Amino acid sequence: SNMASGDAIIIREYVKIKEGGDYKLYESATYSGLQEKPILHIVKLPAKYGVKITLQQTSGIYKTFNYLFFEEVIPPNA
Repeated sequence: SNMASGDAIIIREYVKIKEGGDYKLYESATYSGLQEKPILHIVKLPAKYGVKITLQQTSGIYKTFNYLFFEEVIPPNA
């Protein structure tokens, strides 16, 4: 909801697929200007070893972006 005309951001999603491994880029999306929907909802794939999401502002007046993450823990015998 903070985006305005002239702003652009890139959201990158990374997944770690083995213990001690590196994060690998899973998906990347670019958003520009005022957004019709004020909130971005990202649904993640199950990732046993880790997920990383980055936001890079590439143009416009620098601003902060609020975020909220939820973690779902799946029982080992599920």
